[in-house]
Amino acid sequence: FFSEGETSTTYFNPADAYVLQDPRAVEALTAWSACMADAGFVYRHPDDIDFDLQARYDSITQDRSIKELTAGELDSLHELQDEERAVVAANHPCESSILEPVLDRIEDELLG
Repeated sequence: FFSEGETSTTYFNPADAYVLQDPRAVEALTAWSACMADAGFVYRHPDDIDFDLQARYDSITQDRSIKELTAGELDSLHELQDEERAVVAANHPCESSILEPVLDRIEDELLG
């Protein structure tokens, strides 16, 4: 079935790279990014959301448990959680109405 590497969260499917090179995908990603910017979030690609939020989480927690965080760090963590909810709320309509239909069409055409 799948190799250990293919089940890793960092695995990038080569077929996805092929799809993302299509000019329609590039255009859709630009439109998705504009949609997110209209909602107040600056991202070039949906994957950037996870990387950004994880980096900010890591910056707050610094590999410590929640119990070890200061009151200020807990406040920062709660602010990050609120922003994560807002990003998800903004991303859903942008991704489902702009990006997914185009990527699905390209995948069907190129990969069958």
